[in-house]
Amino acid sequence: MKKLFLNDVRQPPDDSWVVVRNYKEFAAYIEAHGVPDIISFDHDRGYFPNIEDGPYRSGYDCAKWLIERGHLPKKFILKIRTVQTFLLW
Repeated sequence: MKKLFLNDVRQPPDDSWVVVRNYKEFAAYIEAHGVPDIISFDHDRGYFPNIEDGPYRSGYDCAKWLIERGHLPKKFILKIRTVQTFLLW
């Protein structure tokens, strides 16, 4: 089972995950390896633009990229992570 962990700071729960740190790495991984079975999206990828990443792009932008390019499989597991506790009410 392929698992992809998008997060600019945190480490994945275990070493079975492939880690990508930004939008550019996310897109490159999908293009090279296809859509994994599980994707963990970090919505709040830092508070400042990443110079390598161009304009600020969140996990939401990565999810939109999957849909816009027709990469969304019929069945997969989506996980979303955020440090914004006010969103968890």
